Amino acid sequence: VRTAGHGQLFLGSANGNVYALDATTGAVEWKKTELDAVRSPPAFFVSSSGPLVVTGSKYGMVRGLDAATGAERWNYKTGDRITGSPAVLTERGRARAFVGSYDRFLYALDASDGSLLWRFAARGGLYSSPALVASGGEAMALVLGWDHMLHAVALKTGEPLFSAFTGRPLWNVAGMDDSNWSSPVAGRISDRWMVFVGSYDGTLHALPLGEGERAAPDLRSNRWFWLSFPLVLIPFLALAVGLTGRERRRQRQVTPAR
Repeated sequence: VRTAGHGQLFLGSANGNVYALDATTGAVEWKKTELDAVRSPPAFFVSSSGPLVVTGSKYGMVRGLDAATGAERWNYKTGDRITGSPAVLTERGRARAFVGSYDRFLYALDASDGSLLWRFAARGGLYSSPALVASGGEAMALVLGWDHMLHAVALKTGEPLFSAFTGRPLWNVAGMDDSNWSSPVAGRISDRWMVFVGSYDGTLHALPLGEGERAAPDLRSNRWFWLSFPLVLIPFLALAVGLTGRERRRQRQVTPAR
């Protein structure tokens, strides 16, 4: 972006810093030290008081920083880590920042002072950057979460519009939150809004966003996943009991009588 007549790059780092670099030379113009890693790219917009950078960190803090100096204008603390980038929407001179957190909430903040406008609760932590659809009908924010759902939320109120199941992972490991995962992308094609979502089951979903043509997949529960635990554990338990009994009988046979 260009601020004060010259180009700047803004980026976060796993070392906990947000950097502003001269786009021509790469020289560090300022840095802001956070309390944990900053894994998501910052968002930039021009407010009534000048250019601002909005950042989110693994510490769960959202900050509005002066783009020229790095001075903090405001901050807002969420309940858990943030891995997706904030999305900023400016309409009629008013800027709003949207950010998802692992505390399961999607937050809408007044980007001028960081005050909370609304928040939406999902069933799992939200890891993606929100995609915003602000024209062509129903305005909405789209975000992905660890409940394996795409959530569509009304931009003005935070009311849920619909949720679509996107598919369970092919496998799970501890610490998946340490990486940045894909975000939804919305686009207008021949006056028709669509959202494109990748899934851990290896499928790319394309869903229409028009109210009369939404074909979101049916919601699914994890019931069969939890019910499968006894089916797996019972044979192992029976095997363990059998082996333990056989070992005890063997020990009684070899132990000399006194």
